[in-house]
Amino acid sequence: MDEFCRVEWPERLRETGSIAAKGALRMGVPPLTLAVDGTSWTFVPEAGTIRAIRDQPGADLSARLDAAAFSELIDDHRSTLGLSVAGRIELTGGDGGDLINWDVVLRAALDGQAVFEPGSIALQSREGALLDLTRRFQRDTDPSELRAFLQPAGFLCIESVFTGDEMQRVSDDLDSAAHAATPDDGTSWWVRTKAGTRRPSRILNFLRQSTHLQALVKDGRFLGLGAIPGHGHVHSDSFGEHFAEPSAEGLVKPVGVTEGISDLGWHKDCARGGHSRFCCGLTIGIAVTDADEDSGELRVVAGSHRTNLPAAGLAEDVDLPVVAIPTRAGDVTIHCSCTLHEARPPRTKERKVVYTGFGLPPKFEDDEPTDIGALARDRANIGKMG
Repeated sequence: MDEFCRVEWPERLRETGSIAAKGALRMGVPPLTLAVDGTSWTFVPEAGTIRAIRDQPGADLSARLDAAAFSELIDDHRSTLGLSVAGRIELTGGDGGDLINWDVVLRAALDGQAVFEPGSIALQSREGALLDLTRRFQRDTDPSELRAFLQPAGFLCIESVFTGDEMQRVSDDLDSAAHAATPDDGTSWWVRTKAGTRRPSRILNFLRQSTHLQALVKDGRFLGLGAIPGHGHVHSDSFGEHFAEPSAEGLVKPVGVTEGISDLGWHKDCARGGHSRFCCGLTIGIAVTDADEDSGELRVVAGSHRTNLPAAGLAEDVDLPVVAIPTRAGDVTIHCSCTLHEARPPRTKERKVVYTGFGLPPKFEDDEPTDIGALARDRANIGKMG
């Protein structure tokens, strides 16, 4: 940490200091002190730069982590949110929201990604016309047309990719997987409803348990979705994080949840870290049942994948459109892994959906393989935070 803060940080800030300082001012973050194995450095936003000061007392925002976690934070293997989920960073002073907001400032400083400002993102077609964000596409739509919408908007909805009968078989498999789940199995999230019933809301390893879904993800209708961007995406998982073993999660969204997590608020799928390494992945939502306002359909912030926004929450001054995406059973939604999105809680009827995805192929032959076990533990831990 000493070497990084003395040498690498100031060298990098010669190029990105003004971007990072502007972002810190916009986010309103206080100075951040990080204590690593007995050494502490404080990152202080100033005019035109962010200074790193050793052993600076009295910072309002402070956290403790070990050297490996600090390295992962700087290299964007993990964000502060990701380290928090994994229990690898301890907030010792200040507000956790400020700590998470520092993620976008760090990326501005280290990657040169300017923090979002209102008016900076235009949602236009190739011809310069405003995009019709309510548009829905057919399965036989030309991939170039799909790509021309996905690139600026960050999402798509394609109708009737799968049949109602196929979705019914997947639904039956999801019922069986939910019946077999237990609260301590490490592969499911659990909730309690107003009726006092405790039930699973998410089966993390659903692909392994559904022979019908296994057949569908090998079908050309599904594999063609990964070809839309034209960058060689391969089937991976719902976050686009790894290639060793494709996965899919089965979600059942009950009405009246009082305890536990069923619906996630505004977030990016790269919120736990890795944006610089694996984005943009494609998150694929397969509508097993219908979804609308009453059953808690998916909503996205159009264009949010194209800017450096906090990966959790949605500030009031973000001027990008919020788009609801109602679906019928068999429809597919696609959103970039760094598109801000949420699922609203169902009002009167529950729904079922499967999430899987496509990731970019590895960029570097010497890149370290993803720790699949750690990913599984992280995702299980998210379900325990509600």
